[in-house]
Amino acid sequence: MKNAAVIEKFDDEIVKLIQRTQIYNLKEIFNNLSFYFAIRGELKTISLTKPCEVALLNNPDLLLAADKTRLRYDSIPSDEFTEVAFRFISDVYRDERKNLLAAKIQVEMTAYQNELKGLTSEQIAELSEKTSIYNDFADFLNYPPLDTRGIDTLMTYPNILNAMYDMWDSNGYSRIHEQKKCIEKCVESQEVYLQENPNAENVDKGEKAIWDAMYDGEDFRVPDDEVEENEAAEGIEP
Repeated sequence: MKNAAVIEKFDDEIVKLIQRTQIYNLKEIFNNLSFYFAIRGELKTISLTKPCEVALLNNPDLLLAADKTRLRYDSIPSDEFTEVAFRFISDVYRDERKNLLAAKIQVEMTAYQNELKGLTSEQIAELSEKTSIYNDFADFLNYPPLDTRGIDTLMTYPNILNAMYDMWDSNGYSRIHEQKKCIEKCVESQEVYLQENPNAENVDKGEKAIWDAMYDGEDFRVPDDEVEENEAAEGIEP
């Protein structure tokens, strides 16, 4: 059976939901159970990439994630379970990648701040503009204005903040509203580099492996699409 580990996790959550529901309230969750079992059936037929499988297994509450997807795409006909399932996978994967991006940025900021501690006050003052730009980018990426592929591409940089600062500095950006343009330029540049250098060395190797799995194979992968209100929303092509 395809995606056996994901199906097992999904089943465990359904069983726990039923166990938490008192017998006289079961009728109230029949509709939800019907929806969950429909998604479960779709999961048995979809070929997942390893990163998508890992994201589903890492998610603490798949049923809640499924409910959020159903509410988010309430315009989809109720019987279009295949499309809902693909969007569900997309949402879960994007949420994990967005959280990992935030975590990576935080690690880089902490490392940079530790470097500053070893400098003199004059040296710190000389780096004040760079520090301000780092902080601005770190805050901005809490809600990355990127589709999922853009996030995955950005994650392949060995140091994201350094890459964005270099792009900012080399292109002469100066205004706060140019942050989005700078980030998109970083993604575009890295995308070209990854495509032209399949065996690229100057990358985060673990993230490069994820990028290859997501965008260089035949299994389901999250496609790039439009960005909505500071949150990228993927359109799914099953």
